[in-house]
Parts: sequence; structure tokens; C-alpha cells
Amino acid sequence: LNKNVGEYIKFSKEIGLKTSIISNASRMTNSWLMNYGKYLDQIGISCDSLDNDTNTNIGRGFGNHVEITERALTRINKMNNEFDLNIQTKLNTVVLRDNHLEDWNKFILKNNVQRWKVFKILKIIGENDHIYDELSINDNEFYSFIKRHQGLQDKNILIKEDNADMKSSYIMISPDGKFYQNHNNKYIYSDNILDIGFKD
Repeated sequence: LNKNVGEYIKFSKEIGLKTSIISNASRMTNSWLMNYGKYLDQIGISCDSLDNDTNTNIGRGFGNHVEITERALTRINKMNNEFDLNIQTKLNTVVLRDNHLEDWNKFILKNNVQRWKVFKILKIIGENDHIYDELSINDNEFYSFIKRHQGLQDKNILIKEDNADMKSSYIMISPDGKFYQNHNNKYIYSDNILDIGFKD
């Protein structure tokens, strides 16, 4: 959506930062990857279900998100092979009522996913609290999903994050330039960073 994101990645890599993006991959074209793939250390793709209807029902994509995800992973793997790059492939999945019985083992291995972050749905007041109850799962259901993919966890591919792991574990900046953080299941925001400075 941001037409300059490739240039931001290039600049970041050139000044010595580790570069990583998370995307739904819907606009990850071959030409974009050809221009900017060499500046990326990692590409993460968000996909919550192996069933397109489930993805659509929870607001992810328009009925072809599994194919878009697989297409992007194929393109990244192909670029790595053809141009001797080392872009790490990552997948992000939120486990919830509609997908907690799925088996991702074959998909992860077939598409050479090197890191799979699996999150338990987290209630955020003002964000998803209006639908949380119908989407939520309990700890037993979450850990049953993890156990089903124990082989991937043993290979250090699957990294689980339950609700406790996600709280205060990320530095996040909103589009309007404010730090924000999950506090008691609600996002709290700082003043604008450019107005008051990073330290304050």
C-alpha cells in the first residue's frame, strides 16, 4: 500500500539494519521482489487458515489467500536459489475458533517455511472485543494445535506465542508516529515521537 516501502527497506539495509517485513503478500509481485528482495533479510506472510472460506470469513483476503501465500513463498524460494540470496521465509498464523483443528505440517515443509509464528488470538479492547467471544479458544485448544505440530517445534520452525508472550513484547509505532503498547488488553498511546522526542 505504501509505494515507497521498497526504498525504505533499501535505505535501512544500506545503513546496516536487519530488514524484515510482514505482509499479506497480495501485492508482492515478481518485479517488486527483483528490485528489493536483495535488501531483505526476512519476509513474513500472514495467513491464518489453509481454507479460503475461513480466511474470507475472518476478513483475510477475498477467497484466494492460500494461493497468494503459496505464490509468494514460491517466488521467494526461487529468488533465493537463482540469485544466491538468503531471504528467510516466515509465516504468521493466529489460532482461533475457525482454524484450531487444522493441520499445517505438509504446507509448512512443502513451502520451505523457515519460521512459523503461531499466536493465540488476543483480546484487544476497541480492536476485536466485539467479535472476540465468538472467535476465542481456550488454552487446551491452543496447546492441542501446538502439539499437532510438535515436529515443526522440534525443528525450531514453529515458535508459539500465547497471550502472556505477546504483552509488552514488541516496540510498536502507529501510522501517525506514536508508540503504542498493549496494557491490560487495551492499546495505550504515547504523544507523537517527532513532537516530544524518542526518549520522552
